[in-house]
Amino acid sequence: MSVTNRGNRAPSGWRIGVVLALLLGLLAPALSAAPTLAQEDLPETAAAAPEGTALFQAFDLDRDGGQWQQTGALLERVGLPNALELWEAAVLEKGARTGDFTEADLDALMGGELAVVVTPLVVERAVEHHERHHQDGDDGATPMAHAWDEPVGVTAVLLPGDPDAAWDYVERQVADLAAKLDVPVEEVTHGGGELLWVEMPDLRERLKEQLKEGLEEALVSAGLPETMAGMMVDNSVLGDMAADTGGRPGIATGRAGEFIIAGVSQADVTEIIDVVEGTTSSLADSAEAQQVAADLPADALSFTYVDGGAILDALDERTLRKLQAMTSPAEQAVWQAQSGLATSAVDAGFRF
Repeated sequence: MSVTNRGNRAPSGWRIGVVLALLLGLLAPALSAAPTLAQEDLPETAAAAPEGTALFQAFDLDRDGGQWQQTGALLERVGLPNALELWEAAVLEKGARTGDFTEADLDALMGGELAVVVTPLVVERAVEHHERHHQDGDDGATPMAHAWDEPVGVTAVLLPGDPDAAWDYVERQVADLAAKLDVPVEEVTHGGGELLWVEMPDLRERLKEQLKEGLEEALVSAGLPETMAGMMVDNSVLGDMAADTGGRPGIATGRAGEFIIAGVSQADVTEIIDVVEGTTSSLADSAEAQQVAADLPADALSFTYVDGGAILDALDERTLRKLQAMTSPAEQAVWQAQSGLATSAVDAGFRF
């Protein structure tokens, strides 16, 4: 691995998380039940997720595809004609005002898939944090040991319509962020992939809240009860992990093949690069994930896979006993299962 620094470019209107906010925000209205046609393969972004991923959620970003066309038809049926076109126009109008987002950028980013990848490490750190902050006499002041080169366990993976143009956009945004913060952009080479790192020491609390909200929303949308999802991010677990980075909180973005990766740790991004390059196994190689996908619809706005066994294996003995005491044996058996959820637009409406 090699590291170099880039000089700063001229500042512009940087928006934290613009790609995720832009791409995830559109999918919020989609609530749905699967059609009967089976999905033969996992989403393409599964090839970038580690085989032992605990939670994987992929979103269809193909505006010309059947799911988006059906979504537009359903929205028109309920009195929202041209809703998707109006959303796109509003995004581009805002981009024109700030000067940092064009129609070409939108076309480059869209067209493929976006996935959120959560590994069992998140569960391990959540339990560790919870136990430490709830010990008798512990005031919660001791920070969690975590460095910029240690994984947090959460990444976003984008398969854009135009990988080269999308990466050019990401590079511009990273450079603008670094210029605004008056910090360098570090270039890291890892295998055949590349990575950009920007420290954000003044944005810890903002980053913490975004990470908390994003993870809890992903867990609930994956079908987990709100109480369980809340427990996993209790006491700002994920945010504290991002903030306690030994003085180096930041944003890491990388590229491997056609995939673009984002996270708060360089190690999270390089882990995905290793998967893409075949150094480690991917979720696409998992027989359990393949079996779940085979029973879900072929066309879906989103696909979610949860490995309950991986989550339970990440719990310590004490926490596991507490959960077992709160639930029935039948419920405990369900926890061990691998499960999936498909959100689809069909002629009758939105179904899951």
